[in-house]
Amino acid sequence: MSQLNQANKQLLWSLWEDLETAPDEKVLSRCKAVFDAGAAWHGPDPLGDLRGPEAFSREFWLPFRAAFSNPARESFLFFGGPSNGRKDGRGDGRMWVCGTGLFTGVFRHDWQGIPATNTEVSIRWGEFCAIENGKITEIYFLLDI
Repeated sequence: MSQLNQANKQLLWSLWEDLETAPDEKVLSRCKAVFDAGAAWHGPDPLGDLRGPEAFSREFWLPFRAAFSNPARESFLFFGGPSNGRKDGRGDGRMWVCGTGLFTGVFRHDWQGIPATNTEVSIRWGEFCAIENGKITEIYFLLDI
């Protein structure tokens, strides 16, 4: 279990690094390498639920990265392990990797109806990822916007 947990954490950490540094045209291929084709991304309103790496890249990540001038992700907590997600505390067999921290970047372009300020901003985030067979199958993503 420990080796699987470490492999899952490495998968997500590497994705986060790639999302910050990969050129726009490489983001989708990187997401396809680690997302299950039908992965569910549950984000804040007005984004809501997205399905698959294409929707995540096109509708969330690339516009977010452009608006905040390549936001840098700072992680305060990063952990993972098996879920005991049932009411009675028994495990449900799912492995999760989670983190929280800040995105920092210059808010250069309007995003989700919020006018750009051309100033540096810090946005709190939280991300909870279910990983099965080396692929991200579900993400709950929080942004303090």
